[in-house]
Amino acid sequence: MFIFWSLLAATLCTSAAGSNGLHCDLTQDGTYKLLVDDVVLATSAPIAFFVENKWWSSSINGTSEGKLLKMKYSELNGSDERGQYQGADIEWMAGNTNVTTIVKNYNNFVTFTVLWPLGAKGVQNDAMNREHDVMQNFPAFVGLEKTTPGVVSWNNSCIAPSLGKKTYGPMSGPTVFYNDSTSAASGIAFIASSLNWFKAFGEVPATYSGMPAFVPGTSGTFESLPAGFNQTFIFYGGYGMGFTKAMSSWGSLMQKWYRTNKMRDITIDTLSYQTDNGAQYCNCHSDCSNKLISTVNNLHKQKVPLGFVSYQGAWWNNAHFHQRGYPSWCVTNWGTNHTKYPIDVKQFSEDINLPLQLYAPYFCNDTTYAKQNGGQWDMISSSPELPECHGTFMNAKPDVAKSFYDWFFNKYMTEYGMIGYELDFTKQNYVCTPEFIHNVSASPTWQTAMATSALEKGLPVQWCMATPTDLLMSLQFDSVTNFRGSPDYYFGTSWEMGVSSHLIWSLGSAPSKDTFWTDPRNVEVSGQLGGCSVDNGCPADHLTTGGCEMHTLLAIMSTGPVGFSDADNLTNSELILRTVAASGLLLKPSKAATAVDSSLQANASKRPEGYVLGTYTGFGVNDVTEWYAFSHQMRADYNLTWRDLYPIPTIGSTLYVRNWHMSSKLCSNGSSECVQKKTVVDLDEKFATFPKNSESDQFAPTLFVVSDISCSSGVVLLGDISKYSSASTVRYTNKKCTTNGMEVTLVGSPNEVVVTTFITSDGKSLSISSTVSAQGTATVSI
Repeated sequence: MFIFWSLLAATLCTSAAGSNGLHCDLTQDGTYKLLVDDVVLATSAPIAFFVENKWWSSSINGTSEGKLLKMKYSELNGSDERGQYQGADIEWMAGNTNVTTIVKNYNNFVTFTVLWPLGAKGVQNDAMNREHDVMQNFPAFVGLEKTTPGVVSWNNSCIAPSLGKKTYGPMSGPTVFYNDSTSAASGIAFIASSLNWFKAFGEVPATYSGMPAFVPGTSGTFESLPAGFNQTFIFYGGYGMGFTKAMSSWGSLMQKWYRTNKMRDITIDTLSYQTDNGAQYCNCHSDCSNKLISTVNNLHKQKVPLGFVSYQGAWWNNAHFHQRGYPSWCVTNWGTNHTKYPIDVKQFSEDINLPLQLYAPYFCNDTTYAKQNGGQWDMISSSPELPECHGTFMNAKPDVAKSFYDWFFNKYMTEYGMIGYELDFTKQNYVCTPEFIHNVSASPTWQTAMATSALEKGLPVQWCMATPTDLLMSLQFDSVTNFRGSPDYYFGTSWEMGVSSHLIWSLGSAPSKDTFWTDPRNVEVSGQLGGCSVDNGCPADHLTTGGCEMHTLLAIMSTGPVGFSDADNLTNSELILRTVAASGLLLKPSKAATAVDSSLQANASKRPEGYVLGTYTGFGVNDVTEWYAFSHQMRADYNLTWRDLYPIPTIGSTLYVRNWHMSSKLCSNGSSECVQKKTVVDLDEKFATFPKNSESDQFAPTLFVVSDISCSSGVVLLGDISKYSSASTVRYTNKKCTTNGMEVTLVGSPNEVVVTTFITSDGKSLSISSTVSAQGTATVSI
């Protein structure tokens, strides 16, 4: 890292005429500033580049390292795929290396680009990735902590969030800066993010004149940069944007620019049984096939409609499982490990009459697929010398990765009927592989090969234990549909996903909550099955009915996979059936549940004392049918306001509020106690209270449902109130206001009976039973 003052760097920003919103502005003294309208958010910190094995600076007085020479300054005024812009570029010489810095002001966002026209050598200043350094100090700002004291960033596995501080290193993701004002005139939020070459992105901890500096840049781990390499950063936001709205708007732009259109995915559309870490049969040691067959058959008898099984638990060949020098769960090959699983994979799938999602985090260093071991594929190895890396594993060499995954996916989709693929330890695959952290093109080539091959074959992919830069890469990978947003269930705390889900959802993927139990009685047998036990201490959330419901509710509201993992005959079918239709189709909301904005206030004393999340279902942010807000682990009561909902209801709208857990008791035909009618007068008005959790069950959730009175008749759709997402658009695919009421179309399995509840114009509940036709639909009118 190299930070110092540069007057010349200031000429990089030219304000757009009449510019409002977020923009970069040139001042009289030659420095540049980041502004929202006329409010200065930050001033420029120094500019420098590490190239030809030393730092080069544009400082007027020069440095002991090298003088960065300004060669040409040009103003810019034009348009591109992102819209109209004004700005400037400067061509520099760093020793014998050409570098160009470019700034463009658009409407509500600014881009900063560093272009290396002829490439660059000698740019590696952090070969082992120990210092989290970058090889450029542009853009760089100071003063953000004063104007936008709220900071949320993401880093590390499972898109882990960091509240109140920036994250660093080549796995760090976007950073959100904001203040706590809810006023449209003073409430500011903006996102700073890489816009391309996501796996090359890094951020360095830096100070200037004793003040913290925000310095994103290209990671210092790479040996060289190719000709034409350019890294672009976007700063997006402005006034009147709460945290959720800012994330949604920025994410929508990113998806638009990358033409993101995720493929349909059985693994996030249907209910599943899981065998991941924390699952009852993850650590099964003998006769595992038959134990799973018995479990699935008994679930069928309970009318639990599974769509697939996520098949893990080390069914594959790996003679070195958990041995020193061999990373956990690595794959020697995908032949069946008959010591544990006596039935071959294809036969197992046929016996349970369900397809399988299969799993491979990486390949053991004795993998039979590698040429080094007599196989047919060139592979590269990880290094245990790199930070956080243990043992040695292998992956396909980037230049043959497309051919490898074509062969690998074709072989096992054909032989095993694989319908989904999970790559695990995605972070380790990157940070532990020297080829990936030293060659700027290697990791993108490898990831593109996997994702492209999967898309061509219609195979959906989950990247588990991934970092924000992996998530950003997936904007261009429509086959990569979901990312783990929680820690492992086995260790506890897998409820921690409300802030991770903000980033995953905004970038077009589904957050994945790890597996869970539906009944606390599982603890009585889990020790015998190789998991936690009463004696060695299972996490507290495993041990209560409320904990099981909390995980179930989080899973369906995540919009990602819902995969439970109880032992045989220990599934609470009533609980799991709240998430799913008779066909196995998950009845989920339209948006992933995320932490409400009040949970992220810069002033921590104003946040709810516990977890409060929100989502909605509807046909767009301007056509919401229901909002959902739920809490768990509340240490004190919390008053829910209209501002906690997203999208925020409009002033003057009339809504119905109900406590979901009371609905089945109060929403009988003719009842007027089912809901409370509310009119939105003040967005800060309390309309419901989340109670403090009892000491006997701190995990038990409380769910409030807010229904929109969208028809002039006053009729309101509550939907199937036995389901958590009662009016899910997965079930109710169309609603239409009529002269005196409403008509809705629902989907389901032929002959399935669905009970739909409405609130009539006189405020009373009415439930109507419908039988789904042979075509899979039914029309309900009131």
